[in-house]
Amino acid sequence: MQSTFSGVELSKRALFAQMQGLTTVGHNLSNINTAGYSKQNVRLQSTQPLYEPGAMRRHTPGQIGQGVDIAAIVRQRDMQIEGQIVEFSHLEGFWNKKSSYMLKLEEVYNEVGNSSLRNAFDKFWESWQEVSVYPEQVGSRQVLVRRSETLMSEVKTQHSRLSQIEEALNTEVNVIVGTINTLLADISALNRRIEEVRQLGDNPNDLLDRRDVLVGQLSHIINVQTDESDPDEFFVHFNGKVIVQGKINRPLEVYLPENSRGNTDVRWADTQDSIDRTGGTLSAVLELRDTDVKHELDNLNLFTISLTDAVNRLHRQGFGLTGETGVSFFTESSAVIDARGNFDSDNDGVLDQTLVYSLGGAHSLDSTALIGFEGEITLERAIDSTTSSTLDPFVTIGYGANDTVQDVIDRINASGSQINAYLDNNSRLIMRAVPSQSFDTPDFVIKSIADTGEFLAGYSGLLANPGSIDSLNAYTWQTADALSVLNPQSDFGVAPFKNPSAYTEVNAAIVEDPRLVAASEQYALSGGEPGDGNLARKIASLRSQNIQIGLSKNFNDFFADALAFIGSKGEEAETKMKTYDLILQKLGDQQQAVAGVNLDEELQDMIKYQTGYEAAARFLTNLEEMYEVLLTMV
Repeated sequence: MQSTFSGVELSKRALFAQMQGLTTVGHNLSNINTAGYSKQNVRLQSTQPLYEPGAMRRHTPGQIGQGVDIAAIVRQRDMQIEGQIVEFSHLEGFWNKKSSYMLKLEEVYNEVGNSSLRNAFDKFWESWQEVSVYPEQVGSRQVLVRRSETLMSEVKTQHSRLSQIEEALNTEVNVIVGTINTLLADISALNRRIEEVRQLGDNPNDLLDRRDVLVGQLSHIINVQTDESDPDEFFVHFNGKVIVQGKINRPLEVYLPENSRGNTDVRWADTQDSIDRTGGTLSAVLELRDTDVKHELDNLNLFTISLTDAVNRLHRQGFGLTGETGVSFFTESSAVIDARGNFDSDNDGVLDQTLVYSLGGAHSLDSTALIGFEGEITLERAIDSTTSSTLDPFVTIGYGANDTVQDVIDRINASGSQINAYLDNNSRLIMRAVPSQSFDTPDFVIKSIADTGEFLAGYSGLLANPGSIDSLNAYTWQTADALSVLNPQSDFGVAPFKNPSAYTEVNAAIVEDPRLVAASEQYALSGGEPGDGNLARKIASLRSQNIQIGLSKNFNDFFADALAFIGSKGEEAETKMKTYDLILQKLGDQQQAVAGVNLDEELQDMIKYQTGYEAAARFLTNLEEMYEVLLTMV
């Protein structure tokens, strides 16, 4: 039976409901500038009426309503848009980070004025040309020495700038992993609080907003996906692996791998397994450090060692004004002390490796001559950490009777091995190592060479005898005294210490006495003239000579290719960054249209709830007047 005073309860519910609506409007307006906040709405429903169907139901017309109840306070969210934002965030984070560092790499090359590596490089060759014209003068040699020192100084400066970028990226890896672990801990802590609130039957809207913000921050750093299919647990996946499960999180850790050259890596803290590098700023930083910056450092080292080796090979053949010969123009820190490249890799007192950078054949060759025989050259493949481990570690280069010398050289350079080959000024075959693509092996070390035919043996005079890669006649670095399989008249260069661009200098003896600069191919005592500039002319011609620096034919091509490469990488990163920025901006606008607080809408709701409150209050006033009449009558 309906109470006489049931109207008071009904009006009270109405007042509370409209008041809660006004309070929610105020909450929305207070957070209009709060990042990640979602507009909240009060969901009202009619209170359960009297006299629902049943055997004891009173015979009263209709159900008697009991007013209004607050069903829930809910967030306005579009979960499909939320999923798309998380999906694209790691791509935007990846390319945004790539673009910012690519700009720094471009700045290393885009120097202006006279203080630049390219300008010093041009002056270096001009000075050799000047020495060839005035070989009898000490003054032209002094200018050459000063400009050569400037060139090496610019090389070291560029190496230092690249190393600083590498160190900054290495530091950023540590910072990012710390941020990831903090976010994971915060998300799992929020999951615990959200679960507690839901167990009481409430909607933890503000906590859910806060968790969404954290997930959004995490999705920029690593490639994550969320899963709310289980109503009792919130999952975050990282490349298919669970990284948050409800109140539990799975942190990452930074460690220093063996043979990492000082660069840290990231793995799972619990299993010690390496993580998948896919998307996000963490992946971008690791790729920038281990691929992009390493490529530029390798290129600079390759330029330095190619320049010093080519110049020294010629310079040691010439004579200076003092009549001295066999002098190297550049000096570098060797990877080993042993003159024949022998090295003790495990410090057990036994020499077990041979570290040499270049090998030179004993015979002069004609690049256009037909070989006239066949065989198969085997070299070690250039394998990096991303290359499939199922690949054969060796590459083979076949040749036939109708192939020319240049044909074989071109095949070696295009084979994907760790060797560059070319003919020097004396038409001798030169084979040089390139930077290693793997952290497990040293840079600028010739690993393996074998030839079943006579091209590398009797024809070019590099190996003593032909043989397969598993024969005793093959050259392999994983043994001491490996040079014993070479032709006795061949020559070699001991491998440089790590990063030759940081240590190479002009020979101190030449700096002290520029007369030691060799400009002549012969000296007066042997029938020549001390003023002969033929050797200096040959060194000057190295600038455009085909000496195969990596994939570039000569030094001029090398500089052009390096600038084009870094420019294209920077352009790609900027384009991708702008693309994903635009995608996220559009998704963000769509999200704001649904979840954002709109001032006009809130003012309308404020008026609506205010009017409702006034109506409920007026209803209560009318009840009060009626009850007063009733009580007076009684």
